[in-house]
Amino acid sequence: MAWGRWITPLTKLQYEPCLAQMTADQRTYFTLTPAWVTTGWAVAVWSALLGSVTFLLRLRVTVILFALGFGAMAVTALYNFVLSTPSMADLVGTGALVFSALIAVVAALEWAYVAYLVRKGVLT
Repeated sequence: MAWGRWITPLTKLQYEPCLAQMTADQRTYFTLTPAWVTTGWAVAVWSALLGSVTFLLRLRVTVILFALGFGAMAVTALYNFVLSTPSMADLVGTGALVFSALIAVVAALEWAYVAYLVRKGVLT
C-alpha cells in the first residue's frame, strides 16, 4: 500500500483509489472501524503535533500533550491488535505490530524526556 499514514483519513472519506489497493477484508476492517478508535487516532496525532510545537517553545504543557498522545495511541492499538476481529496483524502482517510497538517506544521516550525536562526546570 502506497498510502501509508493517510490510511485512516482516506478510508473514512471512502477515497476509492486508496480503498482499491486493499483486499476485501482490509477494506471492511478500515471502513467499519468504530468512531471511538478513529477519535483516538486523531487525538494521538494532533496531541503529538501540538506537543512537538510546544516543546520547541519550551512550554511545560508539552508533558501533558505527549502523555495524552501516548494514551490515545495505546487505546487505538488496543483496538487494532486485541479487540478487533480480525486484528490488524492478521490483515496486514506482524510488521504492523512491530511498527506500532516502535512508535509506542518512541512516544514513551519522548514523554519521559519532557517529564525529565520539566523536573529540571528547562520547560516552563
